Amino acid sequence: MSATTPLVVKLGLFTEKCYTSIFHNFNFLDGACLKIFISKLLGFAIIGGALLVKVPQILKILQARSVEGLQLSMFLLELIGYVISLAYNYLKGFPFSTYGEVSFILIQNYIIIALMYAFTSGVSLQLIGITVGLFGSLAAMCVGYVPMTVMEQLQALTIVIFAASKIPQAYTNWKTKSTGKLALITFLLNFAGSVARIFTTIQEVNDPIVLAGYISGAVLNGLILAQILIYGDRAGAKKKD
Repeated sequence: MSATTPLVVKLGLFTEKCYTSIFHNFNFLDGACLKIFISKLLGFAIIGGALLVKVPQILKILQARSVEGLQLSMFLLELIGYVISLAYNYLKGFPFSTYGEVSFILIQNYIIIALMYAFTSGVSLQLIGITVGLFGSLAAMCVGYVPMTVMEQLQALTIVIFAASKIPQAYTNWKTKSTGKLALITFLLNFAGSVARIFTTIQEVNDPIVLAGYISGAVLNGLILAQILIYGDRAGAKKKD
């Protein structure tokens, strides 16, 4: 890009072709370009929201000094899925606006896992092993040590990983009729982000594996969101009584 390239093109909101169509030829009804523009805006909005998406959950844990009702397996499996997804999207060269939130959610998920250890067994060799293993794997995948054919299989596996992360939590919620310390706003943002990602993936990423993952995520996040709205923290309320 040259120094004269418009800012909206540099930011990736428009291709040069779409910029010419809309701003030079005044073709404001260029459907293809408008879809990409909306997709880009949604993508950056999702990334912005991801900066804080799990902060309510982190604050709720710190405030209660408890991880009651939270399944460690859910957050561990999510962390594995995020590591694979981040590396896969990076290696595929997809626009950052279509997956950037994964990097921020990954970090916040790790913080939640660290807090779960801190409020239960304390910092242990297990947590250190998780840290070294997962972040070491992320580095190895991003520099190309893992063949792309294997990465594609791993990305397909993330659909199962994310499903396996949510189903035990959903089952526990149903069994106890309580969602414990799960944060409403976190799962609301997760659900909204997954739904929006279905649109952005259709518009910008020609990858059915990625699309299937977001559809699955929307369904499962929606399920837990519904449970939070229906059950709430009944176990905590009983203790107060």
